[in-house]
Amino acid sequence: MRFLLPLALIRMTATRVAAQEPPVVSPVPPASLAPSLPEAAPKLPQGAADVAPLSAATPSVDTPADLLAIVLRAHWVVKSVMAALAGMAFAVLTVLLSKTAEIGRVLRRLRQSFRSIAPDGALARLPTAP
Repeated sequence: MRFLLPLALIRMTATRVAAQEPPVVSPVPPASLAPSLPEAAPKLPQGAADVAPLSAATPSVDTPADLLAIVLRAHWVVKSVMAALAGMAFAVLTVLLSKTAEIGRVLRRLRQSFRSIAPDGALARLPTAP
């Protein structure tokens, strides 16, 4: 029941947004912008078509040393956020592993308890309540 109210609100919002018409955009620019628009695209010098436009300007991280250099050059705020995220990831993994081991120990003790209660399977033959 408590999930129905948010779903109803989402549905009402979605239909309200869908019912609105998009704003009309004029294909012709206003007269104040017309002189600033270029008439035609500039022509590239000869031989420029052979060069990939982003390959030389785009840095790539190929080795772990490059990645370490990027991290070391980062702002101190970025470094502190990365350190906090690494610490939180370590804490989450530690809790995950400890809880997994704890659940494994509890399940092992539960199986041992069931075996000690009814070693011959008499517990399985008991009638169940209606």
